[in-house]
Amino acid sequence: ESVKRELSEEEIFEKKKTKLAEVGTSLLVDPEKNISSLKELLGMCNDDNKTIVKLGLLSLLAVFKDIIPGYDFSAIL
Repeated sequence: ESVKRELSEEEIFEKKKTKLAEVGTSLLVDPEKNISSLKELLGMCNDDNKTIVKLGLLSLLAVFKDIIPGYDFSAIL
């Protein structure tokens, strides 16, 4: 029973990591089209798992570092 639970937790962790990667990648590929994904990525930073929180924050950092210098803010103002 405990082995099944650990596997389940590991699967959940892997799914969250995959989701972080997908959302972060979509933002990097086309930030203007996927700008609403920032809210989703930020929401993932409120996870109970501290590792997911760290990965989420690192993903946000990478996205901000990439999109802020060239982002056309007139699109949202």
